[in-house]
Amino acid sequence: MIKPLTSLRFVFALMVFFDHIATSAINVDIHMQWLSDNVFREGYVGVGFFFVLSGFILAYNYKDKFSKKEVNKKNFWIMRLARVYPLHLLTLYLSVPMVLMLWNYDLTGILFPFFLNLFLLQSYILPPFEYYWSFNTVSWSVSDEMFFYFLFPFIINFLNKKKELLIALVLLACIAIPLLMLKTSNMDMRPVWFYIHPFFRIVDFLIGILLYEIYLKMKDSKILKFASILELFSVLLFVLFFLFHNSVPQVYRSSCYYWLPISSIILIFSFQKGVFSQMFLNKHLVYLGEISYGFYMFHALVIQYFIILNANYSIFENYYLFVFFMLCFSIFISAICHSAFEKPINKYIVKRFCR
Repeated sequence: MIKPLTSLRFVFALMVFFDHIATSAINVDIHMQWLSDNVFREGYVGVGFFFVLSGFILAYNYKDKFSKKEVNKKNFWIMRLARVYPLHLLTLYLSVPMVLMLWNYDLTGILFPFFLNLFLLQSYILPPFEYYWSFNTVSWSVSDEMFFYFLFPFIINFLNKKKELLIALVLLACIAIPLLMLKTSNMDMRPVWFYIHPFFRIVDFLIGILLYEIYLKMKDSKILKFASILELFSVLLFVLFFLFHNSVPQVYRSSCYYWLPISSIILIFSFQKGVFSQMFLNKHLVYLGEISYGFYMFHALVIQYFIILNANYSIFENYYLFVFFMLCFSIFISAICHSAFEKPINKYIVKRFCR
């Protein structure tokens, strides 16, 4: 485990949470309007961070194991499925009552979207949004992740045999995708193809894998004597990109705009040698990072259900208290689920099916 990166998972999950708060049906306090419009609505940077980090961490944990044949494709796929699918299935079923209440579907109308979600195929069907953002809306990213997991053993094999070609292909994709966006750069457009579809988002994952190659080249470098300066630079680079995000069309911001600052933070903080990365070694932050997958999967449902409850029963009149309660409840239910559901069922599946 690279503890600073684990802690950062929760930081970026929070960005997704506040994005969904900002775009929810809550009446925003007038004093929060500027923050809601200019800060909280960049949640897709969190998704980009998760995709890049996923590629980096899987390469970090499994590249040598595949090379030395210490793990095979079957066991790898089982372990990844055991990690993400049980919680996806639980939140899928928990979302059904909310879908029936809010979307006005009848039982026959939800069968196809439910089927897509059950088999994590929803991110391939674009548009309409009733498919890729149906049920537990955030699970479209899990659909993408499963696609990445399926390809990962083949990518690693290709990387070991033809590294230069893979690097060239990724660099070509990093140039081609922004060029493809030129015709769809309307500021008000929600660019679902570039944001949602796994065929485009796999570039984030590949960037993460190549970051690990850079990590291997740098880990013994003398430049790491200046790790604190490098960490400060990576944070300031991210802040700089964030400050100017309103000047950039949304189609870029939701896909490729944050590639550079995200990659910089992941790479530099992975060495754990500077002052700032040491701050993220705090055991409480690391724990929040460990439960961040549950937090990510539960928070949208918590927001949607509590908005319905509050509309009907006026439980909270104070906006700040309402948001704080939903945040705390999301963390609480994630912590309970992590220890009582995720870890036991993950352990059972791996022990039962991995040989």
